[in-house]
Amino acid sequence: MSLNSLQLKLCFSILYIVFSFFYSNSQSTNKLDSLKTLIQKTKIDTIKADHHLDIAQLLMYKNSKKVKWHIDKADSLYKISPNTVGIGNLYALNANYLYTQGSYDSSMVYIGRSSKQYLKAGDSLRAAKTNSNLAILVRVTTGDYQRLESIVNETEPIAIRYKDTSLMASFLGHRAAIAKNKGHRNIAIDLNRKEIALREALKDSTRMAQGFYAIGQLHLDLFDYKNAITSFDQGIIIEDNIGNKMLKAQLLEIKGLSQIKLKHYDAAEKNLKEAIKIAKEINQQNIVTTALTQLGYLEIERNNLIKADAYLAEAKSFMKAKNSFNVDYDYNLFKGQLNLAQNKYQAALKNFNVCEELAESNNSLTNLSFSKYYKSKALENLGNYKTALAVYKESSDAKDTLTTQFRTAQTVEQKIIYQTERKEKEIALQKKDIDILEQKAKVSNLQKLLLGLALLLALIAVYAFFQRSKRHRLEKEKAKIDLEYKTKELTTHALHLAKKNEVLSDLKNKAKAFKADADADPGYQMLIQTINFDLQDDNNWENFSRYFEEVHKDFNTKAQLQFPNITSNDLRLMSLLKMNLSSKEIANILNISSDGIKKARQRLRKKMGIDSSQSLEAIVIAI
Repeated sequence: MSLNSLQLKLCFSILYIVFSFFYSNSQSTNKLDSLKTLIQKTKIDTIKADHHLDIAQLLMYKNSKKVKWHIDKADSLYKISPNTVGIGNLYALNANYLYTQGSYDSSMVYIGRSSKQYLKAGDSLRAAKTNSNLAILVRVTTGDYQRLESIVNETEPIAIRYKDTSLMASFLGHRAAIAKNKGHRNIAIDLNRKEIALREALKDSTRMAQGFYAIGQLHLDLFDYKNAITSFDQGIIIEDNIGNKMLKAQLLEIKGLSQIKLKHYDAAEKNLKEAIKIAKEINQQNIVTTALTQLGYLEIERNNLIKADAYLAEAKSFMKAKNSFNVDYDYNLFKGQLNLAQNKYQAALKNFNVCEELAESNNSLTNLSFSKYYKSKALENLGNYKTALAVYKESSDAKDTLTTQFRTAQTVEQKIIYQTERKEKEIALQKKDIDILEQKAKVSNLQKLLLGLALLLALIAVYAFFQRSKRHRLEKEKAKIDLEYKTKELTTHALHLAKKNEVLSDLKNKAKAFKADADADPGYQMLIQTINFDLQDDNNWENFSRYFEEVHKDFNTKAQLQFPNITSNDLRLMSLLKMNLSSKEIANILNISSDGIKKARQRLRKKMGIDSSQSLEAIVIAI
């Protein structure tokens, strides 16, 4: 199972738990009992209705049936005694309830009604909070991040104007989601950490746990499973303390997925089963379905095909007639893999065709790449080799496009981080200048009069020196950052070149195998020649050399002066050794075998006059 196909599900899942309204934050049993007592004692309908909404909020993630009952009760009371703000709260809470039940369109409608009620009452801050929840729904139901960014830009100033820490924290979460959508995951992690810091100051444990969920999921996107599990565990500890069963179930589920990736199968099974148990208690079928599907995936990884089949069948029984993209995609991908393992190739092909259609309808290159990859395997086992090769090539193309997008996003992210850090330093320096001037302004007029001329001359000298020092420091920092950026760019380019050559070599071998099975079809020979041409394309090396020279200036000149007998091919090998790349990566870039690398190193040692007791890498790196 691909991690990437689950990333979309996890993104959807985190939004599912984040969606909550400004209404009550406390979830204590004592408060619940107190509210019930107040309802019995009061004779004022609007106050009764308010308390029913308080109770509904407390039970939101614990008992959905009771939540609906209290909302309906409040609705009937407001019809008898209308209250503008109270009805706004009713609509907001009803939107939250509908959201937890998966009725997203209806939830959007009630959010709109709630915002209108608050504006009608002249409460722009509550309207802003409602719009923050609208932003969450936009993320979940439409994926329209342009609209999301527009909502954030329009509403965030209200939070800042009112100095509403909770709302400002919410907008940090929104901006983290926007950054993630752009592929800027490190920026997103930083924004989520800032959000958690604000939530901690507010003692908002629920949203702190949600923040840890978000950070963990970002680590998952970066294949950093250990740090992901650490973040999920932090969220689980919080949820154990406050009793939010729904969020705990989802944290256990996603933690189980991370453990599968680390091959910690027993621990993963335990957490997934606990997630299912909790989800059944609170009637959250979506969590039950996804956790059962993951258990099926786990048993496929263990090669327990009978168990895997049973889990997937149980997951199917919980699925609705119309499911989310992620539920349908994951089920069919796992079921297809199971059918492949059971030699049911025609059935597997049907599953992967469904996955391919879902991926195309959602414009998901990641899922499309995996769908086509497994589809090619099914076609190959059915003997349809020519189509299998074509589909495999499409999968490889989609993967290459994703890699390019990922590299581009990383480059842009580094530029944004650099620009942000530079701006922050400039602001800090300006603030320091202002502080100095303010301190000087406190000097008495008498002191200024007595020391005026001397102080003026000293200030001029200090300011000139300070300015020169500041310029020198900024230039030095900029040069350092530029070098670090170019070094990362060089490494990225080298690894991409190595990976591209590795993929092309694998594809070449597959083409040779298909050629042998296809009675020497000339088309395969043309494909092999094309691959050979790209593997031997000097433009790839010229681009690499240009990046290398920008980072390691005059390396070739110094190397030739120090070792006159080396050739241009020796310089290529030395450049890659300078970057401390592995032998496998060097072999892929130079398009030679591992034995070829060993021989090349031996020849280079001889030309450089280095014996076996000396480190070739250390000498080259020192040049």
